[in-house]
Amino acid sequence: CSWAYYASQMQGLHVYFATSETIRQTVRARLVARHSRHEKFFNTRERLSLPNGLDSQRIDRGLLENSEHESFLAEVALDWGANGEFVGDGSCFVAQMPHGETIQGLRNQIEVRSRVARPDLVVIDYLALMSSARRHATTREELSMIIKDAAHFAVDFDKGNGVPVVSPWQLNRESQKEMTR
Repeated sequence: CSWAYYASQMQGLHVYFATSETIRQTVRARLVARHSRHEKFFNTRERLSLPNGLDSQRIDRGLLENSEHESFLAEVALDWGANGEFVGDGSCFVAQMPHGETIQGLRNQIEVRSRVARPDLVVIDYLALMSSARRHATTREELSMIIKDAAHFAVDFDKGNGVPVVSPWQLNRESQKEMTR
């Protein structure tokens, strides 16, 4: 979320955020909470005793402490939405990927969205939950193919102009130990 926020709001880039791990509403709550920490809201945060801005979990669960915090949320959300989705100076479009989506399926969605504005950054949360276009004998081979498909997408998107693609990657402790041997 930090990458998407910084690129869209601070650098004025168009970001396509594809999520399969977290529901779209939660990602949006995280982005708005992050936006509530912007310096332009400093006086409001100070007045409301919210030095770190709004809490995304409280936003997501509808558990803001009082009506002033709710009003602050509305102000921040309106400011966030002032750029619109893929319109104007920077924006962040959050898409919910269906279970088992492939890189090609995601690419097709992004190409359709590109008719409004071409993304400058694609964030995929996260690659290991996607599927390969073809089944493979092992999970390792499957993940390897997903990574390769994502790399090809990054390079040849938009008739070879490419697009940066970032994705967090998670390792369990056993895999990390195995890698360091």
